[in-house]
Amino acid sequence: MTRSTKRIVLRSILLVIVFLVAVVALALYSVNEGIPLLEGDKVVTSGRAYGFEIGMTRGECLSAVRAGYNKPNHYLRVLWPKDSVLDETLRVFENTEWASYPHRVYGEYSELVANINDTNPPLELGDRWDIEMPAEWVNSIHLTFENGKLVEIQKSRWLFERP
Repeated sequence: MTRSTKRIVLRSILLVIVFLVAVVALALYSVNEGIPLLEGDKVVTSGRAYGFEIGMTRGECLSAVRAGYNKPNHYLRVLWPKDSVLDETLRVFENTEWASYPHRVYGEYSELVANINDTNPPLELGDRWDIEMPAEWVNSIHLTFENGKLVEIQKSRWLFERP
């Protein structure tokens, strides 16, 4: 092999090694921070995540939402099943364009985090809250309640909106 060929081979090997180290570093960072490497969900059913702790009340969760997510264009959305007993109570609070869509599964109330001061009826009664954060990705945290207590925290990160 000539000297220039050896240099090209060595540079190529070095480039491959740098690429592999970068991929491993990105994967370790993603796992450590609980962020899906590219896309996906991370579900927490015990312990703490993203400023919330399993077992918190709705009021405690609202305080955590206001403390950690009170930023421009961050929304808190409450979803409830359509055609349910809860829907009869919360239907009057629907305030999004989805209210007129005939084939939807959920009712929806959405408000800027900065404008929420207390657990009004949609927040007080709804068993699913979504914190929507603007980003290049579809980026949100879903909080699920049972019997007034937080039972699941889910971080969703998607490159494209899903149907």
